Amino acid sequence: MTSAQTVAAGAFTPPSGVGTRSGGAEAQQQQYTKLPAFCGVMLTLRPSSDSDIKVEVWLPSSGWNGKFEAVGAGAMAGSIPYALMAPALAEGYATAGTDTGHVGNNADFMPEHPEKLIDFAHRAIHEMAVKGKAVVNAYYGNAPKWSYFNACSGGGRAGLANAQRYPDDFQGIVSGAASWNPMRMDAARVAVNLTVNRTPDSAIPPSKYRMIHNAVLQACDALDGVKDGMIENPTQCKFDYASLACKSGDGSSCLTAAQVESAQVLTSPLKHPKTGAVLFEGHLWPGAELEWDTLGGLQPLSNALIRLRNITFKDPKWDPRQFNIATDVELAEKLDNGLLASNNFDLKPFFDRGGKLLMYHGWADPQVTPQNSIIFYNNVLKIVGKSAENSIALFISTRWSRSRSGSSRGRSRLGSLRLT
Repeated sequence: MTSAQTVAAGAFTPPSGVGTRSGGAEAQQQQYTKLPAFCGVMLTLRPSSDSDIKVEVWLPSSGWNGKFEAVGAGAMAGSIPYALMAPALAEGYATAGTDTGHVGNNADFMPEHPEKLIDFAHRAIHEMAVKGKAVVNAYYGNAPKWSYFNACSGGGRAGLANAQRYPDDFQGIVSGAASWNPMRMDAARVAVNLTVNRTPDSAIPPSKYRMIHNAVLQACDALDGVKDGMIENPTQCKFDYASLACKSGDGSSCLTAAQVESAQVLTSPLKHPKTGAVLFEGHLWPGAELEWDTLGGLQPLSNALIRLRNITFKDPKWDPRQFNIATDVELAEKLDNGLLASNNFDLKPFFDRGGKLLMYHGWADPQVTPQNSIIFYNNVLKIVGKSAENSIALFISTRWSRSRSGSSRGRSRLGSLRLT
């Protein structure tokens, strides 16, 4: 324990540039000014000789609801997620967050620090859970009656890993847009980007995204019986991008033959270039066209690139143009050796002790495609059996969102869940 101090109501200010999330710094600062008084405890945890895990625990000075909610940062973490801790504290929870054992939202530490990679993969969240609840018990004289973990994207993956490896840590886990099996997914992201940019005229310029999106909406918006500018169930939309093919030369309101092929690549499972075998099922769905630059831009997604460089190829200067789709998608998953994969679908130990897993995803998520959550959910039901239906639920939204609460409309539900 490196610090413990009372913070007056509305007085918390995060370190410069730390703890921000989508929504703007001004809006986040406003939520800090509304926080109640709390005791802020800072911890440094060293479960290995090379570990340096920073954790902060916030304890309401009054009005504690008797519960503990730990939160997780997305992407590569690297800082305390204050912006996610703030809503939990405001709702009366004792809350905790961690930088997962490294500084900076990057993977530069990975090649030379295998223990820090383990911390990032799963150990930091476990250590935060154990020590965080101990701090709560010491401060209030009572252990929390319920303990939860709430996170999205990379943090969502960490939540799944925790349920798999440490089933006693939390009674409830909220895992949004979970990027489990990230190394295969990262390799697929790079493969898609290279394919879309295979020639100078195959890339789809962002100036055409709105035209494509409008055409897709025109074809599929009303399939649910309501024309509201959203596609309720993208799986029912069978849009043919060839219908936008240019009749004579390139133009702003049409797609060249090469661009039609690129649109099909973005919206189809990644396949082996020779055998046709599916290498990765995740792809973009109709309605996500305005976000195509995430995977189809001129450069591969940065998070995918830095992990491949530091974990798979162990070369921070590795050039993605060297990527071989036929071999390197499988190689990336193999070299991860299950560390980040978080793909153990047998959650029976977690469920048997009353654990509940709530998952959510957005149909138009441009980074972690919704099949990730659907595949995970279905595999859990397959492995655990019908009894899992009372312990796991998945919500799919027509809008992708990486906020704390997700989208507020257009949600479809798979399974059932009751939280106490």
